[in-house]
Amino acid sequence: MKKVSGRNPHNRQLWIDIVHIVIGCFATAITVFAFMDLDSRMGMFPFVFVLAALLNFINGIPRLGGNFHQNTHWKTGVMLMLAGVFLLAFAALSAYTLWR
Repeated sequence: MKKVSGRNPHNRQLWIDIVHIVIGCFATAITVFAFMDLDSRMGMFPFVFVLAALLNFINGIPRLGGNFHQNTHWKTGVMLMLAGVFLLAFAALSAYTLWR
């Protein structure tokens, strides 16, 4: 049996999945909590956008690694990173309009 060097990619994917579940549940809970009393909890929406950007960054970073000629997922990684930047900008705009 051949020994494979390096880390187990399935272990890394398991941790990425766990982080996705935790952040997704947290973002959903914040959104539901904010919609219960929209007037007083409107300041929570920038945090929802930051969590969504974090999920995009977590998805995009592994796809950017490696050689660009051999890795076929780098375009997806770039698009996910751009979506994360867009969501961060939207969070900043939302925070600016709410807290000015």
